[in-house]
Amino acid sequence: MTPRNRVPIILGSVAAVLLVAVIVALTILLTRGSGTPASSTQTDAAAPAPAPSASTPAADPAHPAAARIVLAADGFSIVDAEGEQTFRHGWGDEGAPAIAALTDAFGAPPTEGFQNGDAQHYAYTLYDWEGFRFADVSLSAGNKPREKVPDPTWVSYTANTVAGVEVGAEFGLAIGLTADEVEALHPDATTAGPPAAYRFGTDRSTFYQDGVRSYTVTATADAGGEVAEIAYRFDTGGQ
Repeated sequence: MTPRNRVPIILGSVAAVLLVAVIVALTILLTRGSGTPASSTQTDAAAPAPAPSASTPAADPAHPAAARIVLAADGFSIVDAEGEQTFRHGWGDEGAPAIAALTDAFGAPPTEGFQNGDAQHYAYTLYDWEGFRFADVSLSAGNKPREKVPDPTWVSYTANTVAGVEVGAEFGLAIGLTADEVEALHPDATTAGPPAAYRFGTDRSTFYQDGVRSYTVTATADAGGEVAEIAYRFDTGGQ
């Protein structure tokens, strides 16, 4: 075979090899292109739904959230956002149920403290949530029985909202009122201080008359003259 005859054969072989290479490359390219979306679709379908956040507990319909604590002469009520009363405490009632109800309302247990008594005052165990205090009498040997204590439980507060729960008193009183604003509410008695104190409902400490604890309300001002604390307690004549 002459060199001239070999040229077409060589060229034909090269062309065949190139054709095979092109076909293989196109096959690989098309295979990759069609496989990617299918793989992505399969992954998306198999992905699990996100789990609910553990930091946001579901509401318990059996225990609706407290919206307000309403203080009154003879005790206090806890009401929900619909205005429905969920708990009621009379000042002469045992303290444990009230402590449990307040703990549920504020969403946290209280800090406990103790207030010593003296010849004229009983000792009390104090249950404090930041801005709200509930006191329960602490009786030792030799004390009168609980049913003869004028104020076996009492309450004071220093914030109009505690842990998201509004606290409301009578007579239009609120933390932060100025001296002029309190005087405009016509208190029954005023102690100049310092600190200045304004007493409302002084005629209703009637435990010894009818057996029902019915408390005076005392608003005490801070150094700037604004109401800093409101307390519901048996009237001791400003002592």
